[in-house]
Amino acid sequence: MDEENIGFHVKLVSTTTSALGEVATNKGMIFFASAPEVVGQCQIKTLPLGYSADELISPHLEPYVTPSQCPQKRNQINRQAFHTGDYTNFPCVCYK
Repeated sequence: MDEENIGFHVKLVSTTTSALGEVATNKGMIFFASAPEVVGQCQIKTLPLGYSADELISPHLEPYVTPSQCPQKRNQINRQAFHTGDYTNFPCVCYK
């Protein structure tokens, strides 16, 4: 993506840490990342993904741990979805 025109609403960020800070402070921002890097974060939320709205797969275990409960509690990886391959083809999408 070095020289590609990816749109004027896209902001390139060099590290996951920087990107998570951007997501946490900018309403409506999304970031694609590895689920283990973001599921336990307190200020962002991972999005369930799927091919249809009635079959979404969450990268974290339910119930969702809200930011007000964090850091005493943290969301945990939905290991079963990764082990079975149900989530394998989807990136993790995060938003605030």
